[in-house]
Parts: sequence; structure tokens; C-alpha cells
Amino acid sequence: MRIKDSRLWLRILIAIAFLVGTVAVIFELLIWQSNKLSPEFRTAARPAFEAIQQCERYVDQSAFAYGARLENAENNLAMVRPRAKTPGDRR
Repeated sequence: MRIKDSRLWLRILIAIAFLVGTVAVIFELLIWQSNKLSPEFRTAARPAFEAIQQCERYVDQSAFAYGARLENAENNLAMVRPRAKTPGDRR
């Protein structure tokens, strides 16, 4: 009788471990999916990224030229922020 009970408990533990593993995999997939950037955000963010790169590239230029590039980057970022829909976009 004890052997049958221990086999039953072993089967129950294996089933629980399988269920926990399945839930963990599904949870990881959901987190991975929520960290992805949406296509709309990626398209809108490209000009802002390029404007920031220009600011960094020409940082040693005159204050007026750098100020104009900085203002352009700020305007591009202001246009991108409202398009952030997913948690990955908001980071």
C-alpha cells in the first residue's frame, strides 16, 4: 500500500512541476512580448534618434548651430512620446 501511495505522490509532484514550468514559460513569453517596440513607435522614433545622433556628433560646434540641432531633437522627441503604447515603447 505504501508503494502505491508514494507512486501516486510522485505522479502528483511531476504534474505540479509540469504545470509550474508551463506557467513560467508562458509568463516569460508575455514579458518578452511586452518589451518589444511597436512598429508605429519604431518608425516615429527613427527621426528622433537621428536628431540626437546629430547633436552628439556636432557638440563642439558653435552654440547657435548646436542649439538648433538640440531644439530639433527635442521637437522630434515631443512627437514620439504620444505614440508610446507598449511598456517597451515607454522606456
